Amino acid sequence: LTIQISRSFKKDSSIRFGVGPSSCLYGKDGNLFCTVTLPPGLPKTEFLNTKNTLNDRLYEIYLKYIKTGSDQEINISHDQRHQITESFQRFEEQMLTNDQNTNANEGNDQSGTGTGTGTQSRTCEDNGYDDPQMFATMDCACIEVLHLMVDSYKRYCFTPEGQAVIIPIFSM
Repeated sequence: LTIQISRSFKKDSSIRFGVGPSSCLYGKDGNLFCTVTLPPGLPKTEFLNTKNTLNDRLYEIYLKYIKTGSDQEINISHDQRHQITESFQRFEEQMLTNDQNTNANEGNDQSGTGTGTGTQSRTCEDNGYDDPQMFATMDCACIEVLHLMVDSYKRYCFTPEGQAVIIPIFSM
């Protein structure tokens, strides 16, 4: 896991455990906050293999980790959770509208084939849903979780268990 942080912590500091897929996280001001590189071979959650669009994948992340009461709800601030929930409520409304339009088009099909006006995508991304706020709030939630993880990691480094693991790794 590599986390390169250029703001709240030491400039361009990084923790490197391998090279795998990476992503950039942007702060509320739109500037690059950090680049996160995950370990190679890290198992993917199933919806990453079944959902084709970024919006649909983000929605699944919301349902699994952020929506209040979800089984694997993460620890983020109330304000952050509220902003994300508002973004995804708009997403859900757009999906419902897209479904209603698709059903209406299928009902108007005169050919008897049941295909309406042709094949239509049922994803918001393909039907013009674009909410930059959704991406910004998701990045801010990631940054919030990273802060918590780095704080925990720093505390762990000073425990006897952490010292036993960390010193051998860095002396190689």
